[in-house]
Amino acid sequence: MSRSRKLTLHLEGLLEEEGLVQAQDFVEFLQHALGVFRRLERGQTGAAPSARTQTSFRIVDLELGSATVVLETSAPSNIDVGLMFSQFAEAVAVYRDRSTRNSRLDRAVLEEIGEMMAPVARGRVRQATITVDDVLLSVSSTTSAERFDLALSPETNLSGTVSGFVDVINVHREPLFYLYPSEGPRITCRFDRTYLDEARLALRQYCRVHGLLTFTDSSPYPLRVDVERIEVPPESSAQRTLRSFVGSVPDLTGGMEAVEYLQRLRDAED
Repeated sequence: MSRSRKLTLHLEGLLEEEGLVQAQDFVEFLQHALGVFRRLERGQTGAAPSARTQTSFRIVDLELGSATVVLETSAPSNIDVGLMFSQFAEAVAVYRDRSTRNSRLDRAVLEEIGEMMAPVARGRVRQATITVDDVLLSVSSTTSAERFDLALSPETNLSGTVSGFVDVINVHREPLFYLYPSEGPRITCRFDRTYLDEARLALRQYCRVHGLLTFTDSSPYPLRVDVERIEVPPESSAQRTLRSFVGSVPDLTGGMEAVEYLQRLRDAED
């Protein structure tokens, strides 16, 4: 397991309610905070949305009044908790500053942060303070008044093709798979169930995916693809592994042992 990290979530209620926080607002805030971490974890592991979260969250402190909860998080060594913490802090800062400039966070993560801050945006909570390790970030109902979704990069749709390795097919709710291109971040590929057999054949293969590509102004890489066709190119010699050539020329050595055959080749070159 990776070393544990601490996250503190503090909500201040309205003055007319003596600073107390409504239970439903606190629960909503906490649920979406955990939702952000689930999305960040999936961004590292490529796991399906239905997969169980590997990062654990333990309540190590809890205060009433202006509600505060301290969570201690830990995860298996294959998950970079430190990276998730820095991305979580970045997402909160993007919400606070209403600027996605230079941020490469997934749009879904930023939308989840917006849902987390909904009690603040609705004016039901006066201020939210998030402490990520030693980094403190505060968002008040005043700064939350402006609609956050307007700060998110607008989307552009273009018909096109992307190539990459297909991984993690998920058929729960909306069918999708992830495409890992040779350059750029993972791409979410949504497909109709009629393409399920094609998607399964493409799993673990380097493929070309044709369809409607969605871009945002903040990235030159497509965010997602609505799949219209999946093309699995025939295996080329450039893509084949050395192991795939084993046995392809059974009489190459003329009955000699491989070591003797290679020695004769070297002697001939000399």
